[in-house]
Amino acid sequence: MRVSVDDLQKLLLENGLFYESDATPVVLPTIRWIDRANSKSFAWWSGAETPAEAFIIKEAKIFEDSLREALFKKSFYSLRPLNLKYFALVPSDLRNDVLRIDDSQAMAQGLGAQIVVDGQITILKSNERSDAFQIEMRLSALQTLNGRVIAEVARQFETDGGVFENVVAKKLKEVRETVTQDLAVQVLDAWQKGALGGNLYKLTIKGRMPLKTQEAFKDALRNQVREIKNVRERLISSDRVIYEVDSALGPKDLSTKAPQIEVNGLKLVLESSSDSEVVYRVAR
Repeated sequence: MRVSVDDLQKLLLENGLFYESDATPVVLPTIRWIDRANSKSFAWWSGAETPAEAFIIKEAKIFEDSLREALFKKSFYSLRPLNLKYFALVPSDLRNDVLRIDDSQAMAQGLGAQIVVDGQITILKSNERSDAFQIEMRLSALQTLNGRVIAEVARQFETDGGVFENVVAKKLKEVRETVTQDLAVQVLDAWQKGALGGNLYKLTIKGRMPLKTQEAFKDALRNQVREIKNVRERLISSDRVIYEVDSALGPKDLSTKAPQIEVNGLKLVLESSSDSEVVYRVAR
């Protein structure tokens, strides 16, 4: 019996079964709230809750629950750092107003999360009406391992005119489910395609390669190393070709699995490998 690998992958994708891991993926939200209309801000990792930020804290908790529900429907488990008071677990050197990506990645790894949902929700006065407000949402889902963005949502909404807390709460209630579901769908799509758990790095070939061989190399590499998802040309010159590789294997694992590659009668021999690049040379 013969099975087409492409057809099998397509069938698995359609049924939501093409995953890098059987374990339930864990998500850590690191979303900062800014109320420019009243000069207030809050992030669960930066400081303890105070009455002054009561309104945005309340909305942040509701949004956290909405994100958790949307991700849960796609078989992801989202942590609840605000509702469960994870602030007590944050080291003092990370209790900053703005959390760097490196720090959020380290925090996520410590909590066993494969994905970070990072971003900012900003409330400011409307440019159109003096009694209305604008809500801007910018959220990104990143792979904890390497900071690679796998999903993004950017939305802007205008409230009705009225009392700040009333109209902002009303608009957030109207839009948060749509926003969190949009992000969850993108994350699921990336997970199904095997994007999570993947590594993105350079593969350089030193030496002259005919144009047809440069194109054939991509298929030869994928056939030899099945963990590779995609190969793209990034730089072509007279003495070298640089590809971008998307693979479940890191550069050093790739070099171990494929110390030598043959394509169209040309032999490519491994020269070196690092955490970010694999280098082959054309053997003479």
